[in-house]
Amino acid sequence: MYCNSATENMRYKQVLIVREPPVQLKQGETNQETSKVTTWCCVDQGTSGMWSSFEKNVFTPHEIARAMVNVDNSKC
Repeated sequence: MYCNSATENMRYKQVLIVREPPVQLKQGETNQETSKVTTWCCVDQGTSGMWSSFEKNVFTPHEIARAMVNVDNSKC
């Protein structure tokens, strides 16, 4: 139920079930991104690259997600 104003209250409780496709466990996968760096919205300052990798892609709420992140600003 969507409330249009602050004076309307929800009158009923509804169970919402979100179903997502199962995620396949992957370990040691690395993601890479290169971004263009600009100043003052249009002055080109070169590119910056970033690589990140996690131990795995699925974590439980009480696990610690450890990551290795590398940033290369040598071209900006």
